[in-house]
Amino acid sequence: MNPPWMNGFLSGAAAAVSVWPLETIRAQRQVSPNGTLSGCCHNIYKKQGLPGFYRGLTHGTFGIGIFYAGYFPLHDLLKSYLVCGESNNSRRFASIMPFLASYLAASAASVYVNAFCVIRTRRQTEIIKTSQRNNMTILGVIKEEGISGLSRGLGLTWMKNIELGFIAPFRDRMKNEGYSPILSSFVAKLFTTSITYPLDTARTLRRFSTNPISGQDIAIKFYHNPKSAYKGYSIYALRSIPSTVIAFAVYDWLTEDNFK
Repeated sequence: MNPPWMNGFLSGAAAAVSVWPLETIRAQRQVSPNGTLSGCCHNIYKKQGLPGFYRGLTHGTFGIGIFYAGYFPLHDLLKSYLVCGESNNSRRFASIMPFLASYLAASAASVYVNAFCVIRTRRQTEIIKTSQRNNMTILGVIKEEGISGLSRGLGLTWMKNIELGFIAPFRDRMKNEGYSPILSSFVAKLFTTSITYPLDTARTLRRFSTNPISGQDIAIKFYHNPKSAYKGYSIYALRSIPSTVIAFAVYDWLTEDNFK
């Protein structure tokens, strides 16, 4: 039986590879000032061919893999202590402990994954940039922007992790009531994604830019053009919902010791 971290890595990698072209389209839609979905796809194919839809796949697969490699074991550990523990705090705040266990696990994993996410986003959106910059590698970002360049979007990621904080407990509750694990993951992700998507758009804008973009600037942009906050949402839903379902389903399958 594989250790939990390996099961987490394999489940994350499987989720990333299975839907990566949609992830690339979603990133370009979020940062592109105008254009349509079909125009975005045509532009990628015209300038980069089919490989263009897989830009950033290596960093994305590794980044998402190591995220889940940390998230699942840490979530199980925190859940066993916070939810199943016998401490006074566990009993007093029993209703929020499942959320807290999932949120803290996701936020901790996000710290060491963020650098890969920055590079992934910039590789995916390279054809939109007006000039070539040496910022497509971790060392390139450090050289041009300092170490802080690798933390772009981390604060927004911590905010968006509220989504994962709700998904795991909601999914567990539906499973306990007899619903399919796949259906449980699907419903939980669909509901939370619809609420938190503007945070994903803002995060992509920050990672895309080599110059810092303030939260105020992004908020003003969304205020004057509310639709821009949900730009690329349909592609994101088509990508993120199956991705999350696959990640949780593969992890469940691997941890059930199907290799006896």
